[in-house]
Amino acid sequence: MNLGTSKKKYLSKTIDYISKTNWKHVSLFLVFLIISFTYWMLLFTEKDVRHAFQLPVIYTNKPLDVAFDTPLTDTFTINVESKGANIIKSTFSNKPSIIIDVQKYYDENITEIQGEELKAMFKEKLNIDVSEIKSYYPVSIPLKISKLQQKEVDIIFDGEITTAQNNLVAEPFVITPSKVTVYGSARQLENISYVSTEFTEIKEISKTSTFNVALVNSNDEITLDPTSVEIEVPILVYTERTVEVPINVTNIPDGRDIKLFPSQATISFSVTLEDYKRISPEDFVIELNYRDFYDNKNARVNLEVTSSPSSARNITISPNTVEFLIEKR
Repeated sequence: MNLGTSKKKYLSKTIDYISKTNWKHVSLFLVFLIISFTYWMLLFTEKDVRHAFQLPVIYTNKPLDVAFDTPLTDTFTINVESKGANIIKSTFSNKPSIIIDVQKYYDENITEIQGEELKAMFKEKLNIDVSEIKSYYPVSIPLKISKLQQKEVDIIFDGEITTAQNNLVAEPFVITPSKVTVYGSARQLENISYVSTEFTEIKEISKTSTFNVALVNSNDEITLDPTSVEIEVPILVYTERTVEVPINVTNIPDGRDIKLFPSQATISFSVTLEDYKRISPEDFVIELNYRDFYDNKNARVNLEVTSSPSSARNITISPNTVEFLIEKR
């Protein structure tokens, strides 16, 4: 039996079942069901009902230089006894969190919220009478706080920066602010010497750009100010250039001569268009010391650029080794 035949068969049975159903009886059943539900709801709304509500607590405006002496209350369980109608209304109404303005209580030197003030908060959020609150837990909100010590430390960028072709980071990027204030106990601050940013990848940038980067707080017991910084990455357009530079040997003793093969090397480097014409081959120095040739069995010595202009970047030298021959004069 194929799919089309099966569909026709079951559709035919469904139509046959519907046509044989006594809809008068079904309608009567639904009417009685609605009447019963309505009667039950009327009884429920007029009856005293017990219900437990959960209310979260949010703390705002906490001073940065203080810490709570005891763990904070994050949720209240409030047991209420009221008419069913009130319970339903409170259940489906919008119950925002209890907001505690820490700075306000700190300024008023209040170290604990309890009793009637706490019940008044519940009344406002649940829209019920105080007399209908039978119990709640915990019984108070402790707000006793102590002054913290502070320490200013450097900020270190943790990440990778890549630039588009022919672009380079012009200079060390700028972090604003360059330092962060860390608040905590003396013990907590003792081993903190810097704060790093979150690992950040900045890819293929082609112009000077600024990025907002969060700082890493690895300890919930300390506070950072600020919690994020701006990283400005200065970008300049660079071009490639090469120059031929002679290889110099110093401290050659009398009666000795050094022959190098080759006697000069090619230096390649990146430079901005602005500095391109300001650089000459004489600005680079490749210098070897005669002592570098002692006990050299391979008759080759490594080369390195010993002096170069600060505007030259990504300097490479070719070849990076040369052969030598020591002659007597």
